[in-house]
Parts: sequence; structure tokens; C-alpha cells
Amino acid sequence: MRASLFACAAVLAGSAFSAQAGTLNIVFDGFCDGVDVSFGSNGVAFGSETGCLSGPAVGTKGSVKGQGKGTYSLHLDHISNGIYVIRPNHTWTIYLSDGSDLADGTWSAANEVKPDANLPHSGQR
Repeated sequence: MRASLFACAAVLAGSAFSAQAGTLNIVFDGFCDGVDVSFGSNGVAFGSETGCLSGPAVGTKGSVKGQGKGTYSLHLDHISNGIYVIRPNHTWTIYLSDGSDLADGTWSAANEVKPDANLPHSGQR
């Protein structure tokens, strides 16, 4: 997979993350999964999928053309050919390597909402 897939990021407001080096801990609304990542002052994010899934999550925090400043681009283990773009306005989209979008939705801080194990995971059609 090309390094450019990891060049996106998601800035998160409120209690989901901190403005400098910190963490991003969110739940994808209406799905059983989320993500818990830490990021350094260099913008590199690393952590794991949460909820009904487990696996590595890696990416970056920064500005994504057409998506705005303060976004995260994360590769999550269960979607092998795409990235999640997580935006500060509490929205997310999964973009596939061909440029199409697989799914989108909203997110909440993990301390505000708990994922429901009876729901599908994000990215399932």
C-alpha cells in the first residue's frame, strides 16, 4: 500500500482528543467499532481499533486537500485498501485506493457513547 494512503488525518474536538500531542478516542455512530490512537507532535498517529474489532490503526494528523485543516487520515486493519478521513466536524469517510468512498457517517467521543456489539462494523456494506 502506498504511503500516500496514510497522509490523511482527523482533528477532533472536545474530549475526543487534545490539540497537541495526545489521543483520539472515538466511536463511529451507528456501528460497533471505533478507534483509540495516540499521536505525537510530529503528527504520526498509532493505536488500535476498538469495540467489536481489534487491530492496528496508523496514520497522520494534518490538513487534507478538500477536507480541511485538522483532519486525521487513518488506516484501520479491517479495511485493507482504504483510509478513514476523520474531520473535526464529527464526520468521517472511508476512501478506497481508487478514490471512491466506501462509507461515511458521524462520530462521537468514546466517553460519551458506547458502541453496540449488535451493530455492524464500519465499512460493511
